[in-house]
Amino acid sequence: MRFAILPLVTLASAAAVQRAADYGSWAVTLSISSAANGFQSRDLTAVYTSADLAAPVTVTCAYKNIPGDGGPTVTDECSDASFSYYYFGDSEYSTL
Repeated sequence: MRFAILPLVTLASAAAVQRAADYGSWAVTLSISSAANGFQSRDLTAVYTSADLAAPVTVTCAYKNIPGDGGPTVTDECSDASFSYYYFGDSEYSTL
């Protein structure tokens, strides 16, 4: 009986290791600019890689706040509409 249990434990451990490797990872770059007149911009590039994908998934986002006499012009777009992120000023607590 002892020999029958050992292969089951080994298979369960290998399955747990395999699932953990399937999560993939994100590499994120955020560039922030601003000026004294109120201009602000953020350019974000996020690249997701996983062993399950044939190629990495890349998403780019651009935020622009351009001041003007009639009020600011604000644009905030991502190359994939289903992607979103939150940036909280100069805080290190930004989340994707």
